[in-house]
Amino acid sequence: MNVLHNHLLFVSLPKEFLKKGYNMALKIKSREEAIAVLRDMVQRKKEMEKQVQEEFAKVRKEAKNS
Repeated sequence: MNVLHNHLLFVSLPKEFLKKGYNMALKIKSREEAIAVLRDMVQRKKEMEKQVQEEFAKVRKEAKNS
């Protein structure tokens, strides 16, 4: 018998998400859904880290040129 349990997944979100009022608790209905949510969060984190690195490089270059 396949029984689905509801799980409450608490995640640590970046301040930008918290400022926008996103809910930190997600109701996950299956293991597959939890995996998909985590993969999406990891991808977003990588994208944000890339953006921060690009901004840092830009600021560093501007500081070097001034």
